Amino acid sequence: MIKTKKYRVSSKRKSLYKLTYTIYDFYQNYDEKNKIPKEKYIAVLKDFFATVAKKVIIDRKQVEFPHALGTHRIQKVKQNMSKTPRIDFNKSKIYGTRIYHLNNHSSGFYFKWRWNKYPSVVKNKKMYIFELTKKNALLLAKEIFRCNSDPYIKDYDALR
Repeated sequence: MIKTKKYRVSSKRKSLYKLTYTIYDFYQNYDEKNKIPKEKYIAVLKDFFATVAKKVIIDRKQVEFPHALGTHRIQKVKQNMSKTPRIDFNKSKIYGTRIYHLNNHSSGFYFKWRWNKYPSVVKNKKMYIFELTKKNALLLAKEIFRCNSDPYIKDYDALR
């Protein structure tokens, strides 16, 4: 159990947000007898997760975590045109009319980070989510554009 319960928002808006934990919060629960400095702990975890993100996004690999914690990969999904596409709010505001994202740069596909957690044996696994940081989301977008411009680069759907 985590010792602290911190919100990363102001107290007047606290009720609007879910409780989130980061690697900074988990340091307090680290084993006392093997404790390392907090700066080193944070640096090691950041380096590890940067390596995993690079392996998944750049190298297009499926990463399987030990102890049945699931797999991480990028999933390629065909845009469903029977539903209304996502709105491009920036262009809609500029032109004064509703404009949709058609994903022409990726032939109508969009990509998302997929955490397959169903082989895991963790209790309440539906309660856990994984969200990309802004840096990794931008890296994924940059890689999608690079992949689309060069036909010799292996695509993300090669993982199936």
